[in-house]
Amino acid sequence: TIGGINWTVTIANILAFVLVYLCVQKGIKTSGKVVYVTATSPYIFLIILLIRGLFLDGSVDGIAYLFKVDWSKVFELKIWYLAANQVLFQCVGTGTIIIFASHKKKHESIQTPAYIIPIATALTGILCSLTVFAYMGNMAEVTNTSIQDLPLSGPDLVFVAYPAALTHLPLPNFWSILFFFMIMFLGIDSQFSYFETVSGHFEDDKIEVFGTKKITFVRIWLILGLFIVGIFLNTDAGFNFLPFYD
Repeated sequence: TIGGINWTVTIANILAFVLVYLCVQKGIKTSGKVVYVTATSPYIFLIILLIRGLFLDGSVDGIAYLFKVDWSKVFELKIWYLAANQVLFQCVGTGTIIIFASHKKKHESIQTPAYIIPIATALTGILCSLTVFAYMGNMAEVTNTSIQDLPLSGPDLVFVAYPAALTHLPLPNFWSILFFFMIMFLGIDSQFSYFETVSGHFEDDKIEVFGTKKITFVRIWLILGLFIVGIFLNTDAGFNFLPFYD
């Protein structure tokens, strides 16, 4: 059953959409400035968390598990499907890179970003993996559990396993706040890219939305539309709807 509206989640969702709108209300002029903070901050947080995690018991075992190769998986079609899906999702599949490239000046080269983006994406994935598995190794050590039995994917990793691992650190409140801001900035960055992708089609084609062509109104209606589409996530059963939205 869907249940009732979870007002705590709903209010948080509204605040998140308001924050995103304030950052993208004038298009690339505002989001381009905000992204200097939201895009770089997660890297700083990740590096801090990784350095701290490397000094924890079991972190080496976690990283060793990350690079342990199971050659039997190479011959499974599902592995290649997931790998290809991730590459398309991160780089070109959603059209985000194309939209952002359209804001470049005509005389600017696109070859350099074409090399930098996939390399930076791969290195970011390695940084995230090292950080995650360092803490997963520690969590396995503390709980006397094998790493295979820990939740290593999906929402359980972000909202269950990682916060639980942070409680075992000195000054857990500090690390939890740091982790919260990192997740928040990552979420805002993701919203920027998807929002610019959708709104860019309306604004570039000069499609009239609800009687106006102004960027501000286009983005207001898009924000309202996205909130309505995601209304089921604000219910008591919202967590069960998350895989369908994702």
